[in-house]
Amino acid sequence: MDDRKPTRRRVLELCGRAAIAAAALPPLATLVGCPTDPPDETPDDEGWLTLALADYPELAAAGGMAVVEVPDAGLSIAVGRGEDDSFAAIDAICSHAQCTLDSFDEGARAFACPCHGSSFGDDGAVITGPATVDLTAYPTEYDPDADAVRVQVA
Repeated sequence: MDDRKPTRRRVLELCGRAAIAAAALPPLATLVGCPTDPPDETPDDEGWLTLALADYPELAAAGGMAVVEVPDAGLSIAVGRGEDDSFAAIDAICSHAQCTLDSFDEGARAFACPCHGSSFGDDGAVITGPATVDLTAYPTEYDPDADAVRVQVA
């Protein structure tokens, strides 16, 4: 074991390397396909969110689901992708115990809550309890040219 203290030069060198590594991590994570936090979304003047699917890799295939935060509207929205580029969007917070929905079954067109097993149709209606209160559903449109889904939140 070396009992010598590091030199000032060595400390500065290590700090510089750490700063470079920290600056490179977010773009590198995107290149290698690591999940990154999607942006907070803001609706346009007509109340539509436009979600670029490149920002939501979990929506790349049928059965994928993403929770979208809309701070300006105070909403968390679960967006699920079905077959044939169809999308569904409902409130992401379960009406039973306020857990965040975590999956979408494209065959059943249903969102699921991980806490107590409630499920909700793509229209927000309770399919299985213990939840008894439906969730708000939001209209969606898919724009294949922009590879984006629009969700009307207002």
